[in-house]
Amino acid sequence: MKPKAILSLSAIVATAIATGLLFKNAHNPGLKYVFACKGNANTLITSFPLEVRIKDDQFTWSWDLSGVEKYTYGFMQIPIATKTYRLNTRHADGTLVKRIDQNTISINHFHVKATFFLDTCTLEYPAEIDSIQLLIKLLSDQHPTENKIHASQAKALAHYFVC
Repeated sequence: MKPKAILSLSAIVATAIATGLLFKNAHNPGLKYVFACKGNANTLITSFPLEVRIKDDQFTWSWDLSGVEKYTYGFMQIPIATKTYRLNTRHADGTLVKRIDQNTISINHFHVKATFFLDTCTLEYPAEIDSIQLLIKLLSDQHPTENKIHASQAKALAHYFVC
């Protein structure tokens, strides 16, 4: 091998080791995976601040729901809600947080099927649509396979009830 090629290969290997790609945390076994961001949680009718922290297999979210108070006309004060969940585990409250890939986390929170995107720090939380679908399912006297509605129909219903 030529000296220039050996030097280039050495630089690539050194970089891979330093960044933990070749030997994960070989130089610092106490180092853990940590991700943190500030972004937004989006629903059909509103958006509110969200902070997320992932440390190893712990997913923590902190919702600033104070903006939701305008929908309660001041009758209810809603605090910042912080909760930590272990990834890939169904919790006592029914919440399941699963890593789909390096950028996507699926969250089943109560009856809402949400998606969190790490690259944009955005939680897509279709609470209104999933709530209307659940309501229709509960109130429907049809056969369970016949009462599913299309997402666009749920969105139209949510818009009708909210606006």
